[in-house]
Amino acid sequence: MNKTRYFSIYALLAFALIMLAFVVSFLGPTQSAFLLAESGPIEQLSALGYFCCVFYMAVRGGRAYLTRYSYLVVLITFFGCRELDFDKRFTTVGVLKSRFYLSTDIPVFEKLIGLIVIALIIWSVAMIVRNHILSFLEGLRLVSVEATGVAAALLLLGFSKSIDGVARKLAP
Repeated sequence: MNKTRYFSIYALLAFALIMLAFVVSFLGPTQSAFLLAESGPIEQLSALGYFCCVFYMAVRGGRAYLTRYSYLVVLITFFGCRELDFDKRFTTVGVLKSRFYLSTDIPVFEKLIGLIVIALIIWSVAMIVRNHILSFLEGLRLVSVEATGVAAALLLLGFSKSIDGVARKLAP
């Protein structure tokens, strides 16, 4: 596919996301609360999207890709698990909270598992930065399809994280 075709697909996806936000904004409080609820359809579909991405990497890239880029697979899998609230589903307190590690009420075994998860996330991010930051920045400079797609995904990740649970965060 050529560059124009990829950017057309990006534009179509952006339009679809804008339309989804537009439709949700006009729904009644019950319907929008259902769609946007913790473990609701939008959150479930987001997790499915992450796992489909990992599945695609496995099918398209095969064992060699999964071995060479295991850090990408690990990080995207963690994104999907986080979307399904796995960070707090199996422990007393969420493993991404500082009080999880500081509290004396949390069993040591849970803290150990949490530290392993955090270590894997840090390792994944460090490997991505080490192996891809220079080519990514060069791609942005050249407005490459790949770098633009990654930048858009990173912006959407940041945006979705900032609005995740916004009602809870703004509640008095």
